Amino acid sequence: HENERVALFETAPVFLKDISTAGLDDGIGGKMPYQPVHSAYVYSHKNEKNSFAYIKDCVKNIFGAHGFKFEFVAPVKRQEWWHSGKSVSIRYNGKIVGYITVMNSRTQLIFGLHNETAVAEINLSELFNMEPRAKLYQTISQFPKITRDVGLIVDESKKYADIVAAFLKE
Repeated sequence: HENERVALFETAPVFLKDISTAGLDDGIGGKMPYQPVHSAYVYSHKNEKNSFAYIKDCVKNIFGAHGFKFEFVAPVKRQEWWHSGKSVSIRYNGKIVGYITVMNSRTQLIFGLHNETAVAEINLSELFNMEPRAKLYQTISQFPKITRDVGLIVDESKKYADIVAAFLKE
């Protein structure tokens, strides 16, 4: 590709042929294959020397903002197209829910990619079926944040609009 920077994501059901679990009725007496919902991310930048770190930070920040604290561990199951030294499995609550990797040079050549390209994939069905994450709540303050506080003693005959106009007058 000729673009300097490419950043893509998709969230969709995926067909995994190695999963034997049957899913929903197909409407003709059979079962459709189970199709878990995955979220995938791809990042490549002409001047980026470490797209792996960039996409890892994105995944960490996106899911961290929603209470998911991932562990990034040595790859449990490496794919043929993964870079041998730039790959991790994503673990949550002791279970592998995804991976982050950089495509190896052979795969990049096949797809005509000239820049280091990082990929992340997370099984959202697996993640959201786990024990609920802790919800973080904060008590609402009795005293909301104030940026400017003005106290006035004003004659009852004065109109609010006149007071506001006096403050806004240059």
